[in-house]
Amino acid sequence: MPVCSTPDADSSTWEAETLSAKHLNVVGLLLAVPFLIPFLLAWWLLPHARPYQESDLAIYLGLAIVCTVFHEGAHALAAILIGGVRPAEVSFGFNWRGLMPYCHVHRSVTLRDYRHFCLAPFFFISLPLLAACLVFPAPWLLLLAWTMLIGCAGDVWIWLKLRPYAPLSLVQDHPTDCGCLIRAPNTGG
Repeated sequence: MPVCSTPDADSSTWEAETLSAKHLNVVGLLLAVPFLIPFLLAWWLLPHARPYQESDLAIYLGLAIVCTVFHEGAHALAAILIGGVRPAEVSFGFNWRGLMPYCHVHRSVTLRDYRHFCLAPFFFISLPLLAACLVFPAPWLLLLAWTMLIGCAGDVWIWLKLRPYAPLSLVQDHPTDCGCLIRAPNTGG
């Protein structure tokens, strides 16, 4: 897999694809609503849907913290297993301005691999939680699934923004902003 040290070595060839944390939170809500409305309607029609109980909020809050850790862990695990990134090249943090946790890979990888990193939490956390809501339709589970879906908004946004680039382009997490830096492969022209 092509790897370069840091974008700082030749910053003129790297293009930033970023979004502010504030806008990302708004985008998250907007992207999650189209998923939620039809799902919520179908969920309410389930004969075994359970009404709200006092314990639902405590269950939701505890599992939201656990699932958030798993969300960031899914990014890291995909980077390690798919992209061949060493565990020492992955770090975790929290953006206090945007109230968002993050996983940061400290080296560039191919766009093909980066796309997998972006969508890992969506496929391995959000979609299974949505499916679980159909089997066990509890309010805390529906809220948890929707929260995790909103949490994937930045990942889906980055994936969509990177669609026009070639799969062998190099990508690296942006050092300070939500998003990444990308460099198209040298075509020799």
